[in-house]
Amino acid sequence: MLARYGYLANKWLALGLVLTAVLGAALLVTLLPAGAQNATIEYAENGTGPVANFTAEDPEGQQVTWSDL
Repeated sequence: MLARYGYLANKWLALGLVLTAVLGAALLVTLLPAGAQNATIEYAENGTGPVANFTAEDPEGQQVTWSDL
């Protein structure tokens, strides 16, 4: 009979862990600033200049640009 209660406890524990993971992921998505999800990437042609130029917006809406050589 104790094994039955152990199974029930494990089932509720697993359900609780899944629910916690789903709620945590949803909370993380809502906390991300909208500007961090938008970016443009431009690639150099014919091997001249930086390999890639990245442009994005910071949380205050200011444009941030950086290059990867």
